[in-house]
Amino acid sequence: MIKFPRTTLLASLLGLALAVPAGAQEPAHQDDDAPMSHGLSAVDQKVVSESLHAGRKEIEAARLAKSRSTQEAIRELATDIERDHTGLNERLEGIGGGVRPFAAPATASGGNHDNPAPDSAAPGTPPTVATDHDLSMLDGLQGAEFDAAWLQMMIDGHKTSVERFRSGAEGGGAEVMGLSKDALVIVRRHLSRLEALQKQ
Repeated sequence: MIKFPRTTLLASLLGLALAVPAGAQEPAHQDDDAPMSHGLSAVDQKVVSESLHAGRKEIEAARLAKSRSTQEAIRELATDIERDHTGLNERLEGIGGGVRPFAAPATASGGNHDNPAPDSAAPGTPPTVATDHDLSMLDGLQGAEFDAAWLQMMIDGHKTSVERFRSGAEGGGAEVMGLSKDALVIVRRHLSRLEALQKQ
């Protein structure tokens, strides 16, 4: 048997260890909190994210109108809006997978990750989408004043939704295009009813 000096053997083993690629020693770390896009383009992710955010706010506003409005026609429309946007959000979540709803960043006004400031104070909130601050103000109104403010807020929000879903219908991927076309029919129907009630 040929005997190698101890130092030569240790050096050989060390050389083998260094030759092993770093990736083979330990799997690359993956961020568990990173959102999944399910292959969606950046444009599609924006449509899904902002639509989920807007839909949730419109559902909240609809529930508020169901309990606070003095007009039966508004309460009936609010019931339809809640049902329709709940269905749309379920489809958006199915398409988006791990795509998170739009979330405004924390601001110097006191918001942080654990206790965010009202989203109305944060830059970057999708325009004319109802915010927590808007809903809080709406909650403080009564009677005809509530109805007028609610109708205007929902008209503004639905106009923005029409533009967002139109962009998805014209330039999105197959799933987002299909959903956006369906959503346009629903949102335009809501908008027509909202504007008719505002003119009464």
